[in-house]
Amino acid sequence: IRGAPRAISGLTSNRNFLLGGEAPNFQAILAVGHPDNPFNNDATPGRAAVGIRFSSLPPGNTESNIKQYRGLAGVRGTFGSWDWETALLWNRTERETKEFGFLFLPVLRQMLGAPGPASGRSLASINADPNLSVPLKNVASAEIRQIDAKVTTEFGQLAGGAIGFAAGVELRQESIGIETDKNIAVGNILGLSNTALDGKRNVQSAFFEFRTPF
Repeated sequence: IRGAPRAISGLTSNRNFLLGGEAPNFQAILAVGHPDNPFNNDATPGRAAVGIRFSSLPPGNTESNIKQYRGLAGVRGTFGSWDWETALLWNRTERETKEFGFLFLPVLRQMLGAPGPASGRSLASINADPNLSVPLKNVASAEIRQIDAKVTTEFGQLAGGAIGFAAGVELRQESIGIETDKNIAVGNILGLSNTALDGKRNVQSAFFEFRTPF
């Protein structure tokens, strides 16, 4: 997925999120004394809201790589009048997403500053900074591990045939994880929220049944 280089507007304030909270907002308003603020004399004092599209940025770009793994093994047999079978299952999905062209706040904030003759870097120098954008990587995974076993047999006799019996158990562990990029987690990327997950659960089940062909 590709898009145009990102832009900012000083007319609105951008909320910025870190993992588990909110980072300070950012608004592109140039203070008095900034080299790109035209309102720097006594006749027209004031601050200037700036809008800019950073031509030096790579195009907005997202690359996703998804991998799927699956393993299944089972055995079956007979012991006397009992048929039995058991199986092991392992299934895992991994997704790696790389994102490019997002704005790096520690550089972007350098255009701001307290009023004075040196109250921020020029927009041209910000645009030329190689660290204005940093690549981001988010990793997610989901996994299932499972073992099950089942036995069946027949005994006795009814009008429609032998009585059937089956029983089985299943043990399953499900896990999911999302690891967000460290720069997103600490609130260094303009306007991006983030999610982090690390959880699992164990599921156990059992059954038995009779077939009675009256």
